[in-house]
Amino acid sequence: RMEKKQKKQPSDDGEVAAAIPDRITKTSRRKSLKNLRSLTSKKEKKEKDRKSEKKGGEETETELEEKEIEQEDEVEKEAEKGEEEGEDEKAKEKEQIEAVGSLEAVADTKPAGLPIPATIAAIDEGDTASDVAPHVATLIQHIGSTTPSTGELSAIEKLSSLLSSSSKCVSQKSLVTMGVLDSLASMLEHTAENFQHASIQLLGEVAHDNDEAKVSIGEHKVGKTVVSLLANEKLIQSQTKALCSIWCDNPTLWKLIPDSQYKVLVKYSCALTDGELISNSCTFLTALTNHNLKAQDAFRHAKLISKLFEQLSRSEQVAEEFLLLSALCGGGDNAKAIEETLKSKKNLKALTYLLSESSPVLTEAISFVTLLGDNSKRRKQLNSAGALTALKKLDHEGASKYLEICKSD
Repeated sequence: RMEKKQKKQPSDDGEVAAAIPDRITKTSRRKSLKNLRSLTSKKEKKEKDRKSEKKGGEETETELEEKEIEQEDEVEKEAEKGEEEGEDEKAKEKEQIEAVGSLEAVADTKPAGLPIPATIAAIDEGDTASDVAPHVATLIQHIGSTTPSTGELSAIEKLSSLLSSSSKCVSQKSLVTMGVLDSLASMLEHTAENFQHASIQLLGEVAHDNDEAKVSIGEHKVGKTVVSLLANEKLIQSQTKALCSIWCDNPTLWKLIPDSQYKVLVKYSCALTDGELISNSCTFLTALTNHNLKAQDAFRHAKLISKLFEQLSRSEQVAEEFLLLSALCGGGDNAKAIEETLKSKKNLKALTYLLSESSPVLTEAISFVTLLGDNSKRRKQLNSAGALTALKKLDHEGASKYLEICKSD
C-alpha cells in the first residue's frame, strides 16, 4: 500500500501540474500547486525524520504509513477546495454578467466614468434625456470629494446651467434620484467660498418651484448644513435668488432653524446702510418669512419691525423693506405684528415721513398703510399720526383708494 501511494505522489513540477484535474481553473490550479509543493517538502522532511527516528525505535512503520496517508488526504482536500473556489468565482462572474447584460456593461457601471471635461463635452453633444442622463450621473459622482478641484466646480456649474436652461433633458427630480443631495452636502462642508456658493446655486436650481425637491432637501442631511449657513453674510449677498428658492415655502426646512439664528439675521440685516445690500437681505428674509408663522413670531420678538423702521429713517430706502414688513405682518393676518407696528409712535412717524412725493418708496409705503388700516380702529391710529393728512396731498391712485375707505369711518 505504501508503494502504491508513493507512486501517486508527484515528484516534480511537471508531475504536479499533470496531477491537477483539467477542470480546475487557473486560479485554483496555482493555489493547488502551491499547496502540493508545500506538502511535498513537508513529506520529505518527515521522511528524513522517520529514518532518524527509526534508529531510536520511537515510531513504528504502521504509524508512519498512517501519517503519510493523512498527508495525501490533505493534498486531495486542498485540490478540491481550490476547484470549488474557482467554480464560485465563475458563478459570481456569470451572475454579474446576467444582471447587467454584458462584461462591457459591468465596466460601464464603475463610478469613475469619463473625466469631467469629457463628460461635460458628452452632455453638450447629447440631444435627448437618454443621451445626457448617464453623463449627468457621472458628473454627480465626481462631485463631493474630500479635496475639491476646479473640475468639480465646473461640474457643479454645468449642472446648474442644465437646470436653469430651457432644455428638458435634465429634471430636478432626476438629479435628486441620482444622489445630487449627497454630493452637495459634502461640498457645502468645505469652507472655500467658491465651492459653497456654487453648491448653493445648484441647490437653489433643484429647489426652484419644486415642493417635492424642497421636502427632500429638508429631510436630507444637506438641510442641516444649509441651516448652519443661514446667517452667512457673503452667501446672502451673492446667492440671494438661490437661497430664496431653497427657503421659500419650505416648512420641512423651516422647522430646523434654531431661535438663535433669527437674532443673528436681524442683527446683520439691520446694520446695513447700502441700498443694494439692504435689498438683497430683505428679499431673502421675506422668502423666509412669507407664510411662516414661526419666523414671523421669532422676528417680532427680535424687534425686527422697529429696527426696520429705524433703518428706513437713516439709510437708503428700498422697496424690499416694505415687502419684508408686509411679510412680517402676515400679509395682514398677523394681528400681533400689526398691533406692535401701530403702538409705536416712532414707527408711525417714520412711515408718515415716507408718504411724500419725493419718497423713493411712496407706492410701497401707501400699500403698507392700507394693509395696516384694514379696520376703523387701526385707521384712526394711523390718521392721528398724520397719515391721512399726508395722503390728501398726494396725486396717487393708492392714496385715493385709502381716502375713499376713510370716508366710511
